[in-house]
Amino acid sequence: VDTREPLPEWICSDPTRLRQILMNLVGNAVKFTERGGVSILLKTRTGTSGEKLLFAVCDSGPGIADDKRRVIFNAFSQADSSTTRRFGGSGLGLAISQCLANMLGGHLELESELGKGSTFTLVLDSLDELRCAAVDDVDVNSMSRQELESDKKIMISGRILLVDDGVDNQKLLSFLLEKAGAKVEIKGNGKDAFDRAMEEWDGGRAFDLILMDMQMPVMDGYEATRLLREAGYEKPILALTAHAMRGDREKCIDAGCNAYASKPIQRKKLLAVVKELLEQQKNSENDNHPED
Repeated sequence: VDTREPLPEWICSDPTRLRQILMNLVGNAVKFTERGGVSILLKTRTGTSGEKLLFAVCDSGPGIADDKRRVIFNAFSQADSSTTRRFGGSGLGLAISQCLANMLGGHLELESELGKGSTFTLVLDSLDELRCAAVDDVDVNSMSRQELESDKKIMISGRILLVDDGVDNQKLLSFLLEKAGAKVEIKGNGKDAFDRAMEEWDGGRAFDLILMDMQMPVMDGYEATRLLREAGYEKPILALTAHAMRGDREKCIDAGCNAYASKPIQRKKLLAVVKELLEQQKNSENDNHPED
């Protein structure tokens, strides 16, 4: 991290959303940088509309071609078709970051040269007039106070295997599920998830539910789910995917998933689906093994 004076002593903004944008930008930079490094430059810029605060995230990664820069901030857009297979992810991070930056009264800028790296800059405009984005105004990966209160009423119990390659998603989902009462174990790709799920299944300690991200490196959720079903795994599997297009639900169900949930995460709906699947599984087991 490098700072260039002069810098304001303080600014008025939403620290949670600001942190989320920087986490997305730095996470992308680290993910795509195999050699070299990643740096964050913090500085100000004087413009016609006043002082601007800049967070420049610079990496020495592969860079982005000219024709891809125009769409890189669009949802589900990535610079190369092999990106998802190699690195994972859905291409939502930059679109979400741009949305949040706009809500904070700013925007994202991109400078990149193919083969020499990229610099994504968060620009917060007009520091003296910077407005705060209230939590209730942000509908991307957020929840209102009313939803927080209603979530308290949804309690679940059981062991859940959470499979997701995104560290932020792992933290968010595990916090949400554990707060509702579940015990959560985390794996970062389909191969590790398959091995762990079958280890517990064969040992008679099966997870009560698997929450399976469908776009992951090494082995995606579709293949992992198919292999689990072929191996006789019978516990519920809930698909979690950012691809909320027509036919995606059917694709998940065809792979062997019991239900489907889309990103960005809608917490109340997700907890409701998890609870329903756990209750259905419990009722099914009771029907197959009635008391004497």
